[in-house]
Amino acid sequence: VERCADFLANMSHEIRTPLNGVLGMLDLALEGELEHSQRDRLEIAHNAGASLLGLLNDILDISKVEAGKLNLEIIPFNLRRLIEECATLHAEQARRKGIDLVAEIEPALAEQFLGDPTRTRQVINNLLSNAIKFTETGSVRISAHQGKGKVQLDIIDTGIGMSAEGLDRIFSPFSQADDDTTRLYGGTGLGLTLCRQLVERMHGHIKLESEPDQGTHFTVQL
Repeated sequence: VERCADFLANMSHEIRTPLNGVLGMLDLALEGELEHSQRDRLEIAHNAGASLLGLLNDILDISKVEAGKLNLEIIPFNLRRLIEECATLHAEQARRKGIDLVAEIEPALAEQFLGDPTRTRQVINNLLSNAIKFTETGSVRISAHQGKGKVQLDIIDTGIGMSAEGLDRIFSPFSQADDDTTRLYGGTGLGLTLCRQLVERMHGHIKLESEPDQGTHFTVQL
């Protein structure tokens, strides 16, 4: 397993370097004067490249976790600001779908916590992106409160939800709730696997509750 993880990590690094070069050239091309059809084609290529880069980053992180080589920071950071930044990042994605994105942060939340802000941000961004992706109407809410030495994050959506069978497999690599989900929405199923691994690596817990057509509720305790 460790040799396989090392291979994936090395290959991800090797592929990311030229891919970043391709994305950089596409960025430059998009800055120039283009016909509408040319811009559309370049934007499609750029979006496809960005999706591939995201996939490679997930593979790299998962392989690091499985090889025991993912080093976490323990530094002070402002969780309130981090959540607000994540919500702002996804606001346009939610607006385009016509759904509300709401951040509800407990007023008494401490100004600073010790931990890894980069990995915490990664978990929140993954869960928010996932919630918006599978919600067609209604809202996505993220809330935060603390107590008993823990911080709890809740990400609740009014989306498609999933069956009991889907709940059993949702955290497995390259798996989604069912084949229809993959066909209709795409994706690799790596995002939630990475979330679970990162949360557990930070000595936390992640769980979810869901029913078909009744939305999904993720709870993360750190």
